[in-house]
Amino acid sequence: MDLGLRGKTAIVAAASQGLGKGVAHALAAEGANVVMFSRILPAIQAAALQVQAAAGQQTRVLGLAADVTRIADLEHVVKTTVDSFGSVDVLFNNAGGPKPGMFDTLTDDDWQGAFELNLMSAIRLTRRRRRTGAGGRADRRRGPGGGRLVHGHRRIHLGDQPERARAG
Repeated sequence: MDLGLRGKTAIVAAASQGLGKGVAHALAAEGANVVMFSRILPAIQAAALQVQAAAGQQTRVLGLAADVTRIADLEHVVKTTVDSFGSVDVLFNNAGGPKPGMFDTLTDDDWQGAFELNLMSAIRLTRRRRRTGAGGRADRRRGPGGGRLVHGHRRIHLGDQPERARAG
């Protein structure tokens, strides 16, 4: 299937494993250049090598160490992407997921942490991407910050069944 991504550039958050890594693989397979990041440098470097190997020479893949909860890290990811490829055409916001637990056992701090990790990190990365005005052709059609924006997340069960209460 041709999704029209050949030569486009994508940023994929939380991409050393799971959903983020799968999205990075899919984008690279479609010919997009991919900047993938996660907190642990050896893990993201290994994942980036795997994605690059699978995609072949049709695309370039960069793996960066960055934490979605740190603004300076997000700025570094966007700047490195724009400096390396000239634009950000696709942004895939993703984070690890909330602390596992039952609704009644999660504290206010647990909920606040999940809010910061999953919502605020996406807002902050999106904001930094939009401020660059480097969305390629999409910017000319939609104005500053054009392009594609996708949010991924893990599901969480808030019911009373402990075996289903973990995020995942």
